[in-house]
Amino acid sequence: MGAAGSTAGIRISNVLLKKIDEIEITEGDKGILADGNYVYNGSFQEGEGRLGYWDVSKNGGAEVSVTNENNIRRLMVNAPEGTSADHPVIVSQSDLALSAGNTYAMSFTAEGEPGREIAVRAAGQEYSAEMNGAEQEYDYKLTLDTEPADTDLAFIFREPGLYYLDNVRIEEDSLIKNGSFNAGFSGYEPYVDSSISSDVTYVVDSLNEDNAADFSINNTGDAAWKIQLKQNNVELEKGQWYRLSLDAKASIPRKLMFAIQRDGTSDDDWTPYSGEKIVDLGTDYNTYEIVFQMTGETDPKAVLSISMGAVDGIQITEKHRICIDNINLEKIDAPDIGEQPVGENLLANSDFASGSEGWENAVTAPGAAEVSFENGRAVYNITDVGTEDWNVQLKQNGIVLEQGAHYKVTFKAKSSEARTIKLAMLSPSYAWYGGADIVLEKDQEKEVTVDFVMNETTEMNASMVISMGAITGIETPASAIELSDFSLVRTE
Repeated sequence: MGAAGSTAGIRISNVLLKKIDEIEITEGDKGILADGNYVYNGSFQEGEGRLGYWDVSKNGGAEVSVTNENNIRRLMVNAPEGTSADHPVIVSQSDLALSAGNTYAMSFTAEGEPGREIAVRAAGQEYSAEMNGAEQEYDYKLTLDTEPADTDLAFIFREPGLYYLDNVRIEEDSLIKNGSFNAGFSGYEPYVDSSISSDVTYVVDSLNEDNAADFSINNTGDAAWKIQLKQNNVELEKGQWYRLSLDAKASIPRKLMFAIQRDGTSDDDWTPYSGEKIVDLGTDYNTYEIVFQMTGETDPKAVLSISMGAVDGIQITEKHRICIDNINLEKIDAPDIGEQPVGENLLANSDFASGSEGWENAVTAPGAAEVSFENGRAVYNITDVGTEDWNVQLKQNGIVLEQGAHYKVTFKAKSSEARTIKLAMLSPSYAWYGGADIVLEKDQEKEVTVDFVMNETTEMNASMVISMGAITGIETPASAIELSDFSLVRTE
C-alpha cells in the first residue's frame, strides 16, 4: 500500500487461509533436503495423516498415527499385546540417498515405557534405543565403507507398549553438507543475479566430471556476488579453528572468491568470518584453502559463499566454465606457525613486479576508479570517491600477525590532489589491529611509516587495507593515486 499515486484509506476484511488439499507426495529418487536431512518428513508434518513418505507395517490391533497436542506433532505407535520379534510394528522409509564412503549422523527423539526399546535399522546396520519413560534424544554414527545392499530406514517395535517418535534426521557427519555433489545441488543454493540470468547456466556434471558443480558463464556481470554458490546454516563455534577447502578449475584463466560469512539477509551485515580469499584458477583442478579462527560469537547460521562474478573487479564476457568439487570444512587445532623472522617482508608481490598478483582491487559502487598495476605501482584513477572510505580500496589478505609482536608498515603514496587516505590492519570480521590516517599533499610523494603492536590473539588471515574512498568529516576530492614499495615487517 505504498507509493501508488493515492493516499486514500484502505479497508481489508474477511481474510481466510484454508488448507484445501494434501501436498502431493511424489515417488522417485530421494536427495538431500535443503536443511541437509536425508530423511523426508522426519518431523511428521506432511501428507495424508502426516505420514507422507513413511510406510507402516503393523500387526492386528496396532495403532499408528500422528498426534497433535498443543500444535506439537509426534508419531505415536501403540503396539498391542502379542507384539514380538515375529510380529513387530514397523515404520519405514525406503531408498534414502545414502552412499558409500561417507559417515552420517543419525538422530531422533523418542519416548516409551522404561525398559522397552526401539530397534533402528539404517542401510543394513541395526541399533537399539533404550526407553527411560521420558522423551529424550538419541544419536548414532552411521558409517558406510562399502555400498550397502539397501539404503532403507526402519523403526521396529518388537515389544507391546506406547511409543512416541519425532525429529528423525540422517545428515552427513560434516560441517559442509554434500561437499562431493553426489546428491546434486541438494543443500546448496546457486544464485545468479537477474541482470545476467540468461548468461549463466549450472548443473552437477556427472558425465565429464566426478559429480562437480559446473557453471557455464557468458557474462560475469559487474560484481563478484552476481554469480554465487551458497550453503546456509553452517555452524561456527566461537574460538574454534577451521580449515575450509575446495577443488576448482576454469576453462580460461580467471579468479574465484570464497568465504564463510555472516548471513546478512535481515540487516545487510555480511561479515566474512573466514576472510575473503581470492584465488587464480587454472585449467586443471587445484585445491584452495583458508585456515581461520572463529573470533565472533558462535553462529549456527553462517553462509558458505563461492563468488564467480566479477571477482576483483574483473568483468568477463568471454564464454567459459567453472567446476567446483570436494568442498570441506573441518575443525582443526590452533596452527603452530613458529616465530616470524624479524625484518622479513611479509607481503606477497610487494613491488607489483607480478602485476596485481596477491592483491585485491576493491572498488565498490558508488565509488568508481580505473585501476592498473604497472611499472612497480598500483595506480588508482578515481572518478568518484563514493560515500564511504571502503568504496575504493587496495587490499592484501591472508597475512599472519602474531599476538604480542611489533610490526612496521612502509610504503610510498602520491595523489594528484591534496587529500587523506587510510591504512588499516584488520581481522576478517574487520576488527582493528593498527593503522593510521595519511595526509597527502598535491603531487608530493610521501614515504609512509606506521608502527603497531598486535595486541589480539594471533590472526592467520589479517588484511592490510588502503582505503581511498570518501573519508568521513574530511573533504575528499577525486584524484589519481599512486601506491608503491610496500613492506610489512616484524620488528624487535
